[in-house]
Amino acid sequence: MYGGGRTTGICVDTGEDMTYIVPCWEGTPLPNATIIQKLGGKQVTDRLLALLSNGKYSFPDDTFLLLRGRGGRGFSVVSRRDVVQEAKNRFCCIDPLDGLKSSVKREEQVLKLPDGNIVVVGDEATSAPELMFKPELAKCPKTRYALLKSG
Repeated sequence: MYGGGRTTGICVDTGEDMTYIVPCWEGTPLPNATIIQKLGGKQVTDRLLALLSNGKYSFPDDTFLLLRGRGGRGFSVVSRRDVVQEAKNRFCCIDPLDGLKSSVKREEQVLKLPDGNIVVVGDEATSAPELMFKPELAKCPKTRYALLKSG
């Protein structure tokens, strides 16, 4: 908040596994109002994988053999989770007009893999990160209100 020139507001820090929501009043965090959610980037990746697996793609095993290097020299084994995480990092976003949904579909984005395969991401790009605002969409929604000791 200080970087934005503010001393009162809410700080949200989202990582791979956890999200911390800390309200601050005139530069002082309010520990009794701090929320810790067991949601993060990992859960968004899992949700995107589940959405893509529901009919669009079948992931028969956990690994893909991808070409690496110039001229096809060398191979690299990458898991399907890594491929979906790359798609998440490139295409996932929050739709600010989500409440005004109409019959308009999101434009499909293509992630081209080095082995020639492609992954097409459409509406899943806005559906996957929605669980950060609706924790009940996650498999194990666990939110706890932290009572942190100040001092």
